[in-house]
Amino acid sequence: MNTGYRNPNKVRIVTIDTKERFMNTSGDESCSFDSYFSSSLNISKNTSVYLSNLFIGGYKICPEKSYYDTSGNRDTIYAFMIDIPDLEMITIGADGSGNQEEATSIMNKKSVLILESPSIISVSGAAVPSDYKPFILGHLSKTAVYLAKVGPKKLTSLNVTITDQDGNVIWKSTNGHGGLEGNPPKQSRRVIMQLMFVEEE
Repeated sequence: MNTGYRNPNKVRIVTIDTKERFMNTSGDESCSFDSYFSSSLNISKNTSVYLSNLFIGGYKICPEKSYYDTSGNRDTIYAFMIDIPDLEMITIGADGSGNQEEATSIMNKKSVLILESPSIISVSGAAVPSDYKPFILGHLSKTAVYLAKVGPKKLTSLNVTITDQDGNVIWKSTNGHGGLEGNPPKQSRRVIMQLMFVEEE
């Protein structure tokens, strides 16, 4: 969605950074956190919210060079799901499994970002440092990802949760694959995201 050439007085930017919060965790760790604003965000009119930049470091990778989860340990990520309850996302998840009577989707009311390539290693059974690439969604000032529309309110914090496509953790225990940590080093566990709040004309 094109958000370029907006009146700068109608746009407010919120940048969230987890810093070292998750860098001291080495086991399976939920990427869920409260982010507190340095100053309150007062929204007086209907406002559209966009995700303009996102960095996710240290997420799990599959120990096999395969585009599906051959290991059976749910280490392969195909998509990230972002849940920010305070923004009241109205996205609708749809169950395509064919079971209409028990249809359900954990993607409901979440933003889903598809990876260009699943999180796998380049050589089966032997992870190398170059496999530990962060997920980067950047330079989206004019084509940001639409998240939600919010009415008048005062925001002083946001709760954010990021999972994989199945609702599982994105950071897993760092036990070894091929002599290296099976998942990226814990020091790379970090999330930086930038949200644009664009007030309607």
